Amino acid sequence: MGQELSNYELEGADYLLKVTTVNTPLLDTSKMDYFYQRGYEETKKRIKEIIAIS
Repeated sequence: MGQELSNYELEGADYLLKVTTVNTPLLDTSKMDYFYQRGYEETKKRIKEIIAIS
């Protein structure tokens, strides 16, 4: 998923949360609910790490 974002878009990020998806293009808007759920699940797993950085 992150491969589709340019380095320019990522430079300003304080934290980059990588979410693994299988055979799902980032810009496939029909999968927005799926992306949201995967992001939520990954954030819950890494919340302590995210808080420690900020």
